[in-house]
Amino acid sequence: MKNMRLMLTFLHTIIIICATINLHPHLTDVAYASDHKKRFSATFGYVINLIYILLYHTVSILAVWFSRYDAGIVRASGILLLGELLQVTGWIIQYTLKREHIGGGELFFTIIFGLLLLTTILITFRLAENISKHQNNSMQLKLLSDSVSDISMDNENEPSWV
Repeated sequence: MKNMRLMLTFLHTIIIICATINLHPHLTDVAYASDHKKRFSATFGYVINLIYILLYHTVSILAVWFSRYDAGIVRASGILLLGELLQVTGWIIQYTLKREHIGGGELFFTIIFGLLLLTTILITFRLAENISKHQNNSMQLKLLSDSVSDISMDNENEPSWV
Protein backbone atom coordinates (compact mmCIF):
# COMPACT_ATOMS: atom_id res chain seq x y z
CA MET A 1 0.00 0.00 0.00
CA LYS A 2 2.92 2.32 0.61
CA ASN A 3 3.94 2.06 -3.05
CA MET A 4 0.40 2.98 -4.12
CA ARG A 5 0.43 5.98 -1.79
CA LEU A 6 3.78 7.11 -3.17
CA MET A 7 2.55 6.66 -6.74
CA LEU A 8 -0.63 8.65 -6.00
CA THR A 9 1.43 11.44 -4.44
CA PHE A 10 3.55 11.58 -7.60
CA LEU A 11 0.47 11.51 -9.86
CA HIS A 12 -1.25 14.30 -7.91
CA THR A 13 1.92 16.38 -8.24
CA ILE A 14 1.91 15.82 -12.02
CA ILE A 15 -1.81 16.68 -12.08
CA ILE A 16 -1.08 19.97 -10.28
CA ILE A 17 1.50 20.82 -12.96
CA CYS A 18 -0.79 19.82 -15.85
CA ALA A 19 -3.81 21.64 -14.42
CA THR A 20 -1.70 24.77 -13.94
CA ILE A 21 -0.57 24.57 -17.56
CA ASN A 22 -4.22 24.17 -18.60
CA LEU A 23 -4.94 27.58 -17.06
CA HIS A 24 -3.12 29.38 -19.90
CA PRO A 25 -6.35 30.81 -21.41
CA HIS A 26 -6.61 33.05 -18.33
CA LEU A 27 -3.08 34.32 -18.96
CA THR A 28 -3.92 34.90 -22.62
CA ASP A 29 -6.95 36.91 -21.52
CA VAL A 30 -4.69 39.00 -19.28
CA ALA A 31 -2.26 39.69 -22.12
CA TYR A 32 -4.94 40.73 -24.61
CA ALA A 33 -7.36 42.49 -22.26
CA SER A 34 -8.37 45.89 -23.53
CA ASP A 35 -9.08 47.62 -20.26
CA HIS A 36 -7.98 47.43 -16.65
CA LYS A 37 -11.19 45.75 -15.38
CA LYS A 38 -10.94 42.85 -17.84
CA ARG A 39 -7.26 42.43 -17.07
CA PHE A 40 -7.97 42.38 -13.32
CA SER A 41 -10.85 39.93 -13.79
CA ALA A 42 -8.70 37.53 -15.84
CA THR A 43 -5.83 37.75 -13.34
CA PHE A 44 -8.22 37.19 -10.44
CA GLY A 45 -9.74 34.15 -12.20
CA TYR A 46 -6.29 32.70 -12.80
CA VAL A 47 -5.24 33.15 -9.16
CA ILE A 48 -8.50 31.69 -7.80
CA ASN A 49 -8.28 28.65 -10.08
CA LEU A 50 -4.62 28.14 -9.17
CA ILE A 51 -5.46 28.26 -5.45
CA TYR A 52 -8.31 25.80 -6.04
CA ILE A 53 -6.03 23.36 -7.87
CA LEU A 54 -3.26 23.58 -5.28
CA LEU A 55 -5.63 23.27 -2.33
CA TYR A 56 -7.62 20.35 -3.71
CA HIS A 57 -4.68 18.24 -4.80
CA THR A 58 -2.61 19.02 -1.70
CA VAL A 59 -5.51 17.90 0.49
CA SER A 60 -5.90 14.80 -1.69
CA ILE A 61 -2.21 13.98 -1.22
CA LEU A 62 -2.57 14.39 2.55
CA ALA A 63 -5.74 12.27 2.60
CA VAL A 64 -4.12 9.49 0.61
CA TRP A 65 -0.87 9.55 2.57
CA PHE A 66 -2.24 9.79 6.11
CA SER A 67 -5.48 7.81 5.81
CA ARG A 68 -4.32 4.45 7.14
CA TYR A 69 -7.61 2.90 8.25
CA ASP A 70 -10.37 4.98 6.67
CA ALA A 71 -11.19 4.11 3.07
CA GLY A 72 -14.05 6.64 2.89
CA ILE A 73 -11.83 9.71 2.62
CA VAL A 74 -9.77 8.04 -0.11
CA ARG A 75 -12.95 7.15 -2.02
CA ALA A 76 -14.14 10.75 -1.65
CA SER A 77 -10.88 11.91 -3.21
CA GLY A 78 -11.48 9.50 -6.10
CA ILE A 79 -15.03 10.77 -6.58
CA LEU A 80 -13.77 14.35 -6.77
CA LEU A 81 -11.22 13.21 -9.34
CA LEU A 82 -14.13 11.76 -11.34
CA GLY A 83 -15.68 15.23 -11.40
CA GLU A 84 -12.42 16.67 -12.66
CA LEU A 85 -12.25 13.95 -15.34
CA LEU A 86 -15.77 14.86 -16.48
CA GLN A 87 -14.69 18.49 -16.77
CA VAL A 88 -11.65 17.50 -18.86
CA THR A 89 -13.88 15.27 -21.02
CA GLY A 90 -16.06 18.33 -21.63
CA TRP A 91 -12.97 20.28 -22.70
CA ILE A 92 -11.98 17.48 -25.09
CA ILE A 93 -15.44 17.49 -26.67
CA GLN A 94 -15.40 21.28 -26.90
CA TYR A 95 -11.93 21.29 -28.49
CA THR A 96 -12.99 18.59 -30.95
CA LEU A 97 -16.01 20.61 -32.05
CA LYS A 98 -14.00 23.85 -32.41
CA ARG A 99 -10.92 22.61 -34.25
CA GLU A 100 -10.09 25.91 -35.91
CA HIS A 101 -9.59 27.68 -32.57
CA ILE A 102 -6.92 25.42 -31.11
CA GLY A 103 -3.85 23.59 -32.22
CA GLY A 104 -3.45 19.84 -32.21
CA GLY A 105 -0.97 20.06 -29.36
CA GLU A 106 -3.52 21.51 -26.97
CA LEU A 107 -6.04 18.76 -27.73
CA PHE A 108 -3.33 16.10 -27.37
CA PHE A 109 -2.21 17.57 -24.03
CA THR A 110 -5.80 17.62 -22.76
CA ILE A 111 -6.29 13.97 -23.78
CA ILE A 112 -3.07 13.02 -21.97
CA PHE A 113 -4.30 14.98 -18.93
CA GLY A 114 -7.58 13.04 -19.03
CA LEU A 115 -5.72 9.73 -19.20
CA LEU A 116 -3.56 10.82 -16.26
CA LEU A 117 -6.72 11.58 -14.27
CA LEU A 118 -8.21 8.21 -15.22
CA THR A 119 -5.07 6.40 -14.06
CA THR A 120 -5.11 8.31 -10.79
CA ILE A 121 -8.79 7.48 -10.26
CA LEU A 122 -8.20 3.76 -10.81
CA ILE A 123 -5.24 3.68 -8.41
CA THR A 124 -7.17 5.74 -5.83
CA PHE A 125 -10.09 3.31 -5.81
CA ARG A 126 -7.69 0.35 -5.70
CA LEU A 127 -6.03 1.90 -2.63
CA ALA A 128 -9.44 2.45 -1.01
CA GLU A 129 -10.28 -1.20 -1.65
CA ASN A 130 -7.00 -2.33 -0.07
CA ILE A 131 -7.55 -0.07 2.96
CA SER A 132 -11.08 -1.47 3.34
CA LYS A 133 -9.78 -5.06 3.22
CA HIS A 134 -7.08 -4.23 5.75
CA GLN A 135 -9.67 -2.57 7.99
CA ASN A 136 -11.98 -5.61 7.77
CA ASN A 137 -9.11 -8.00 8.52
CA SER A 138 -8.02 -6.00 11.56
CA MET A 139 -11.63 -5.83 12.80
CA GLN A 140 -12.00 -9.61 12.43
CA LEU A 141 -8.73 -10.15 14.28
CA LYS A 142 -9.91 -7.86 17.08
CA LEU A 143 -13.24 -9.69 17.26
CA LEU A 144 -11.45 -13.04 17.40
CA SER A 145 -9.17 -11.92 20.21
CA ASP A 146 -12.14 -10.51 22.14
CA SER A 147 -14.14 -13.71 21.76
CA VAL A 148 -11.17 -15.86 22.81
CA SER A 149 -10.61 -13.74 25.90
CA ASP A 150 -14.31 -14.03 26.79
CA ILE A 151 -14.17 -17.82 26.92
CA SER A 152 -13.35 -19.16 30.32
CA MET A 153 -12.99 -22.65 31.61
CA ASP A 154 -15.21 -23.86 34.42
CA ASN A 155 -14.31 -26.57 36.94
CA GLU A 156 -14.97 -29.52 34.58
CA ASN A 157 -12.58 -28.05 31.98
CA GLU A 158 -15.46 -27.41 29.64
CA PRO A 159 -15.53 -24.08 27.89
CA SER A 160 -18.34 -21.79 28.86
CA TRP A 161 -19.30 -18.34 27.70
CA VAL A 162 -19.13 -15.65 30.32
